[in-house]
Amino acid sequence: MNDLLISGTSWRNPDNVWDDLLEALGAPDWHGRNLDALSDSVCTGSVNAIQPPLRVLIRDVANIPGSTAFLLYRMQTLFEELAAQGTAVEMVFPEGEPQGWGYVTRRDAFRHLRTLDVLREWDPIGVYGPGSSCPDNEYDSYAPGVIKLLERGASARELAAHLAQIARVSMGLSIANAPRDETTANRLINLWK
Repeated sequence: MNDLLISGTSWRNPDNVWDDLLEALGAPDWHGRNLDALSDSVCTGSVNAIQPPLRVLIRDVANIPGSTAFLLYRMQTLFEELAAQGTAVEMVFPEGEPQGWGYVTRRDAFRHLRTLDVLREWDPIGVYGPGSSCPDNEYDSYAPGVIKLLERGASARELAAHLAQIARVSMGLSIANAPRDETTANRLINLWK
């Protein structure tokens, strides 16, 4: 069994997880940062320097962001599926499950966590550009209000107005970006259908 010990001490967003996991696997620079690419590279046995049998031991995850915990949950689920199909892989947390694990494993967590992702992509103050080390939670405090609107079936127009108000009032932005707000509102509504 090849044991890969990875620390989540410096994880501020899902990109940090991918950085550390792909480095530990000895993955090539061109390796994709998605679950399909991970599945293919682990199963084929010819892409990564470290091959199955493989156990990924992840420690120092007590204070990681929710979106990072959700990615770990999805990776662990993938590894369980691969193991059930005969590939000797597993992901374990020797010090205990990440903070928020109970939430990210709930059936309804996907839409909530994807809402956080969409708000990060909305990024009205521009903190998530290339190479950003901004914490993954910059817009998380706005999610409950957005989710409440989505749960009650708000229209794209209502949601876009809410986003514009957040940008203007809560963030103090003086320049409106209606197309960005409308695009984000439509993405959120499609996510909740």
